[in-house]
Amino acid sequence: MISSQGTQVQRWSKGLSISLIILVIVLHVGTSILVFLFSPGLLQADRFQGSHCQSKTLTGPLSCDGCENFGCVSKSEGEMVSLSNLMMSFKFPRENNFNVWNWKLTGSLSIFFKVFGDDLITDQNENSSLVNLAEFKQSVVISSSIDYALNSNLEDSDAESFSSAWHSKARIRNKNRTMHCRNVPSPDQADTGEVSELSFLCVIYPLLELFPISNSTYITSLSIEKLIQPSAINLVETNGTLISYLSVITESQGFHEIRFYIKCVFLPLLLFSLVWFMVRLCRNDLYINIPDRLVITAGLAQVVNNIPLELIVSQIPIPHLILLEYITQILTFSVLVLFWIIFTLDKLADNEPWERTTRYYWRCITLVILGCVLALTTFTFLCFPFLHNPFNNHWQEKTTYVSLGLIFCLAVGVACFQSYLAIISFRVICDISIHYPTTSRAWRLKGVLIYNLFSSLLLTTTFIFRLVLELCLHWNPEFHKDPLPFGISSVGPILLVELISINIYVVFLLVALSRTSVPGEGWYAPVRPAMYNPDRREEQLHLWDLSAHQSPLHKIDS
Repeated sequence: MISSQGTQVQRWSKGLSISLIILVIVLHVGTSILVFLFSPGLLQADRFQGSHCQSKTLTGPLSCDGCENFGCVSKSEGEMVSLSNLMMSFKFPRENNFNVWNWKLTGSLSIFFKVFGDDLITDQNENSSLVNLAEFKQSVVISSSIDYALNSNLEDSDAESFSSAWHSKARIRNKNRTMHCRNVPSPDQADTGEVSELSFLCVIYPLLELFPISNSTYITSLSIEKLIQPSAINLVETNGTLISYLSVITESQGFHEIRFYIKCVFLPLLLFSLVWFMVRLCRNDLYINIPDRLVITAGLAQVVNNIPLELIVSQIPIPHLILLEYITQILTFSVLVLFWIIFTLDKLADNEPWERTTRYYWRCITLVILGCVLALTTFTFLCFPFLHNPFNNHWQEKTTYVSLGLIFCLAVGVACFQSYLAIISFRVICDISIHYPTTSRAWRLKGVLIYNLFSSLLLTTTFIFRLVLELCLHWNPEFHKDPLPFGISSVGPILLVELISINIYVVFLLVALSRTSVPGEGWYAPVRPAMYNPDRREEQLHLWDLSAHQSPLHKIDS
C-alpha cells in the first residue's frame, strides 16, 4: 500500500527550494517591518462638547432641529436645567472632514451632571439611606435625530438659508435606552470639603453608528424625555448644571488607503498563480482530489477578498457594501481552515488515496460549515441594524448578552481549531521524522505543514483581534476617559500584515502544490510527485487509474 505521506509538491532542486524559502521569509519580514514603520493606526478618537437649548414651543424639544436653529433658546453651561426639558446638540467634525474612506463612525454619549443634595429627586417610597449612588441605571425614553450638510453648501449659504443646507439622515422617537450612571467626585468638593453638591456621570454607549458621507458636517440632537418606570433616583427631572460630550471613534482613512493598494498589488499575482495551478492540474490529472479542490477554492476566495471594495464604496456610497468585507473575510478564513485540516489529516490516513472522499471528511467539513454560519450570523447581527438607522444597534440592554455570547462563542471556536490543527500538524511532522528518517525529500512536506501552521496562527490571532475590536467599540463604559483601551488602534498594522501574509501564503501554495514536469518532457508532461515512503518508487501513480481498475500494488506482496 502506498504510504499516506505521498503528496503533490514541486520537485525543485534543493538549491532552488532553499532560495524560494528564503525569498518568502524575506517578503514576510520585510513587508511586516515596512507596515509597522509607516502604517497609520486603525482608529482615531475625538470628543465634541454639546450645546444645550430648549424649544420656544411646547411641541417637544426635537422641534428645534438642532440648537443652531432660530426657534431654540440657548442654555449656557452654568444654567440650572433638567434633562426632561432639554435638547443636547453636537456638531462634528471640527476640522478634518469625514468621508467614505473612514468607513464607520461610532459615537457614545457622556453627561456630567451636578446637583445640590437637596435638589436630588428620589422615590419617597424608598428608604433614601439605602439608595446606592455609587452606580445605578436609569431606563429612559429618548428621541434623537441626525442631520448632515455638505460643506460646500454650508459655505455658500447665508444666514437666512442656513437651515436649507441641512438634510435629515435619521430620526427616532420614544426609543427605550438605558443610562448607566454613577457618582463621581466633584473638583469643587475636593477643594472645599463640602458634600452639599453631588456630581454624576451618565453614559449611553454606543449611541449611534454611522457610515460617513464625504465632505459633510453632522449635527446630532438628543433629548431625554422621561423615565420608563419609577426609580429610586430620578436624575431626569432633577434640576442641575450639566456638560455633555459625544465621543466619536472613526476608522482611519490612511488605513483603508493602504489596504486598497495592497489588494491592487496582489490581485493580479493571485489570478496568475490560480490560472497556473488550474492549467497544470487539468493537463496532468483527470481526477482532482479534495486538497486540490480546496487549494483552488482558497485561491478563488482570496481573489474575491482582494477586490478593492474601498474604491467601490467610495464611488457607490451604499452602507450595505460594508457587509461584503466581513463576508469575504469569513469565507476565505473558512476555506483555508478546511484546507489546513484536510491537507494535514490526509497525511495521517491509513487507507488508499482514492478512498478519502468528501464523505470520509464529513465531520470536519460539517464543523467548519457550522463555524462559518456562526461567524456570518454574528457579524450580520452586529452590523446590520445601524445600516438602516444609525441609532439602532444590538448593544442595548436586551440584546447585549446575545452579542457578547456570539462573540465569545466565536473566540472559543477559533481557539479550539488552532489547538486541534497544532496537534495534528506536529503529529504528522513527528510521524515522518520517526517512521521515515531516511526519506530525503520529507523536509518539503514538513516545510509546507509548518508554513500552514504559522499562517493559521496569524489568521486566527487577527480574527480574535477583530472580535476584541468590536468589544472595545461597543462595550466600553470608560470611553469618556479611554476611548481606545488596550492600545486597540495599534491593531491596524497587524491587520495589514495579515492581509499581506495571507496573500503571499496563497500565492506560494498555488505555486508549490502545482503539478511539475520532468526536464525535457515539456511543462505539460505527466506529474511525478515527490513520494514520501521508504521504497522511493519512481513509477507514476494516477488516482483515476487506481479508482477505475484494480490497484497494481498487489503485485508487491506476491
